[in-house]
Amino acid sequence: MILASVLGLGLVSLGLIGAQTDGSGADLELLKRLLSPPGGEPRIVEIALGRLPEAWPAEIPIPEEAEIIGGLAHSDGTVQVRFSVSWDPETLALFYRQALVSKGWSPSEAAPAYLPGFCLCLGNEAVFVVAAQERSHTEAAVYYYPAYPLCSPEDGQRRVLPQFVHRAPVSGGGGGSSGAPLKSEEVWFELVSTEKAAELERFYREQFLEAGWELVDQGTEGAAAWSRFRKRDEWGAMLLVIETLKPGTRVVFAMATRLGR
Repeated sequence: MILASVLGLGLVSLGLIGAQTDGSGADLELLKRLLSPPGGEPRIVEIALGRLPEAWPAEIPIPEEAEIIGGLAHSDGTVQVRFSVSWDPETLALFYRQALVSKGWSPSEAAPAYLPGFCLCLGNEAVFVVAAQERSHTEAAVYYYPAYPLCSPEDGQRRVLPQFVHRAPVSGGGGGSSGAPLKSEEVWFELVSTEKAAELERFYREQFLEAGWELVDQGTEGAAAWSRFRKRDEWGAMLLVIETLKPGTRVVFAMATRLGR
């Protein structure tokens, strides 16, 4: 279903729908059949051109200044929208993280590999955000799934660290977790960047704060910068950024540990 959604919205975004139809009801019915496999009822129940689909969930925000390209609604409740906005992709990503986390959504690793974006879960619901810079604006697609199998009511408990957004290429990394229920989680990655450790630490620190963590303290010493956090007196976390001896390479390490009682 995700692949079909991407294909359908791709036709909307490329202008093929608008270019080959006059927007009449008959043409849209033909397009619903085109975007659905043979046999049975069409999976596409609404094609919205230049507007949000009527089925778009009101709690999932769209930037006020966005230019709506179009959207699709599927018979299984899946809805998607494509729009253009003047923000850069990082700003758009932070907009969605902040807006949805404040409503109880949790960052998740559930996004499939062929969707180069990020995912948030709320119970079994999922939102995928995919964005790319195109000259002076960003083209974005947002997908809503009312029931996604890789999300579950416990998804937020399986991951406590933020799902980091990067503004520089990531060249490597890893991570892990321990315990059932989860007792600790860690992640590290290398960045191709000339930014100072303090600048990068500040960038990733903001993502901790947006994910609901409280800053305990922060410091910088030479080529390293760090910060420590707490969350609801249940978790403690540390963020460390180091400028390596390899020119243009930075290492970021983050770790969260469940606090003892």
